[in-house]
Amino acid sequence: MWIGIASGGGRRRCSHPRRRRGSASGFTRSGSRVTGISVTFAFVLLACCMRSPPIFGANVPVSGPEDSPAVAAPPITSDPWTQQQELTASDGSRGDVFGYSAAVSGNTAIIGAAGKDIGNKSGQGAAYVFTCAGTLCTWRQRQVLIAADGARDDEFGNSVAVSGNTAIIGAWGKHSLYLPGAPTTAVAPQGAAYVFTCSGTPCAWKQQQELTASDGASGDEFGNTVAVSGKTAIIGAPYKNSYQGAAYVFACSGTPCTWTQQQELIASDGAHGNVFGYSVAVSGKTVVVGAIGNFSRGAAYVFTCTGSPCTWTQQQELIASDGGNGDVFGTRVGVSGKTVVIGAPGKTIGPNSLQGASYVFTCSGTPSTCTQQQELTASDGASRDQFGNRVSVSGNTVLIGNNSKQGAAYVFTCFGTPCTWKVKRRWPFSTRKLQQQELTASDGVRGDEFGYSVAVSGNTAVIGAAYKNAYQGAAYIFDSPAGAITGPPTPPVP
Repeated sequence: MWIGIASGGGRRRCSHPRRRRGSASGFTRSGSRVTGISVTFAFVLLACCMRSPPIFGANVPVSGPEDSPAVAAPPITSDPWTQQQELTASDGSRGDVFGYSAAVSGNTAIIGAAGKDIGNKSGQGAAYVFTCAGTLCTWRQRQVLIAADGARDDEFGNSVAVSGNTAIIGAWGKHSLYLPGAPTTAVAPQGAAYVFTCSGTPCAWKQQQELTASDGASGDEFGNTVAVSGKTAIIGAPYKNSYQGAAYVFACSGTPCTWTQQQELIASDGAHGNVFGYSVAVSGKTVVVGAIGNFSRGAAYVFTCTGSPCTWTQQQELIASDGGNGDVFGTRVGVSGKTVVIGAPGKTIGPNSLQGASYVFTCSGTPSTCTQQQELTASDGASRDQFGNRVSVSGNTVLIGNNSKQGAAYVFTCFGTPCTWKVKRRWPFSTRKLQQQELTASDGVRGDEFGYSVAVSGNTAVIGAAYKNAYQGAAYIFDSPAGAITGPPTPPVP
């Protein structure tokens, strides 16, 4: 893992199995443009030798809207989610970090192994396709995806997304050169993302296109985060323009479908150090982009698309009602229909620093306006859990990762009209909502970091444990009976 040193342009290697950075679970930056950034943002660089998220100074409450009214706790049903399978790579080896990223759409799951060596190219990276078939729906590895032009330290698979028969794989290290022992020659990565499509019977995945930014430059790390919904893809480049960041919209059209850059998104109040694009999510014509450096506490931006051709405009900036410095609100974002979920893993809860929280926003009206509905925390939360490092949402189900130590993931469900997120118990004088169920691996041990990646689609959840078995990694499939969850169905993709 490589980081920039503020005192100069050199780099040093941290004692961590990843070559340049941990993941979005720890804000680890491998750029050289450090001189002149704010003191607050320098905390990001200090975090790079840790597996924890970035901390921007002390946790100081910031004034905001009053908490939403408390709701009565409904009866608690039996835990519906159960572990179905443990997935590993057929050619797995130490250091692959299989489970570094995960995505699921229906009966297809994509698992990233960003550290995998391909031939003599260390850290080139790979992604694995698993599909589910049969009465009991058994998951089997179908394919290993690699980039046609893969090179050393690309870390292909650092981010993955899938929607139907389209997968987007990020390679944030693309177009870089890291030479241990010769730090002055290190070149910060520009990054790339790859589109794979599936066709035929049985369905076979093939690389369709390589995506890059029209104005890409060294250090952008385009592909750090990716998202896809139907024929719309969003690619984050969080370190562009001295860490101000950007996100790019690609749209697919024609027969065969060809992806072209449609728009570059930036925050209306963007500034150096905001790291806009650190997380991205898309559902239909709604895009959410996280900016963890905004005002030292983080923010998320909602963009919507209107007109023909469709033009994306910033609709709203979201912040936590009780946001404080160091919350890193926006570390991960998720959106499904009218529901937006935002992780803040650095949040202090009571006496517990870095316990973390996540926030649910609901959107309504024309034009759509998103308002904070609830704050979610873990019932067994503790210091340094970093709850909210990973989030995923599908319809009325939210999955939140806590990859500290052995790790865990938490399921929240929504019921009623209006939809209210299930409460297990309510803290006095607080509206924080606690989870319906805590998921752990049946063979979990300390250091696995179960919850390093999370994804949910309908009644299927995929949870990565990237550090399991000497960083070889694993992923776990959990499922839930169709009748176990009530509320609105997952909205169709337009």
